[in-house]
Amino acid sequence: SPAPENNVPAESGRILRDFFIFAAPKGENSRKRNADRPYGDLSVFLWYNNTMCVKQKLGACAYFLPAASLDCGIDKFMTEEKLMQQIPDWSQGDLYLRENAPELLPFLEKYGPCTLLPKEEAQHFEVLLTGIAAQQLPPETSVSIMDRLRALTGTPVMPGKLLEQTDADLASCGLTSLKVSYMKEFARAVLTGEVDLAAWEDLPDSQLLKKLKAVKGLGQWTLEMFMLLCLCRPDILPGDDFLLKKQVQILYGLDTVPKRGDLIRRTERWRPWRSLAVWYLWQEAAARETKQGSK
Repeated sequence: SPAPENNVPAESGRILRDFFIFAAPKGENSRKRNADRPYGDLSVFLWYNNTMCVKQKLGACAYFLPAASLDCGIDKFMTEEKLMQQIPDWSQGDLYLRENAPELLPFLEKYGPCTLLPKEEAQHFEVLLTGIAAQQLPPETSVSIMDRLRALTGTPVMPGKLLEQTDADLASCGLTSLKVSYMKEFARAVLTGEVDLAAWEDLPDSQLLKKLKAVKGLGQWTLEMFMLLCLCRPDILPGDDFLLKKQVQILYGLDTVPKRGDLIRRTERWRPWRSLAVWYLWQEAAARETKQGSK
C-alpha cells in the first residue's frame, strides 16, 4: 500500500508488507522532552489504508535518535511482529467461529472479513467523554452535544482544551452540571496521570475495566464498547447492548430479549472471539434496519 499523502514524511519510514511504519516525536509539551531527550517520547505509528491504527511507544534507547534516522534501524526497537500483535487477527477468529459457532456461519459468509481497526490513541479521551455525554440520552441528542463540544474545543476534544472552558460554556453544549463535573474531573485525572489510558492499554480486560470504572460517569456499557470498538479487544461482550441482545433473541428464536446473564451463557462458546461475533451480529442488525427502511 502507498504511504498516506499527508502527515507522514516519506523519509521517516518504510513499507512493511501492506503496512506503512514511521517514527515521530510526541508533541512539544511532552513531559519527557528535555535537553537529554531533545526528541521527547518517540513513537512508532502503523498505518493501513491511510488510517493510523496503532501507535507504539519506543524504549528510552530511542530518545536520542531523530525520527528520520529510524528508517534504517526500526527493527532494532520495534519489530513488525510486535506491532501486529496489537491488531487482532480477525481471520483466525473467523476460523474459530466457523468451527465452534455454526449459527454464525451465514453472517461470516455475508459480511466477512471484519474491517474493525483500533482507533488512534489521540481519540481515546474523546470516545470516553462521549460515553459520559450520552448517558440516558437518545443517540441523536448526544451526537449534537459532541458536535457543539468539538466546535468549542477543537477536534478531537483533548483534556487541556476541555479544562479551559467555563462550566457555562460546557453547559451551553447541552450538558448537565453533573456531566460537566464528571468531564472536568476525568480531564484533570488524565492530565495528572491518575488516569493513564496509554499505559493501561496493555492490561488484561478485567483489570482495564476495573480501572476505568473508577472514572465517575463511565458505565459498564460505555467501557465495554470502548474496549471493543476503540481498542479492538477480541473477547468483549457488551452485555447491556440492546441491539446485540435483540439479534441474539432472533438468532436463537427466543420469546423475549435475553437478560445479561442469559446472554453471557448463550455466547460462552464464542470465546475468545466474542467481539468478532458481536461485530457480525451488528452488521446483520444494520442490514435489517436498512432493508426495513427501504420498504
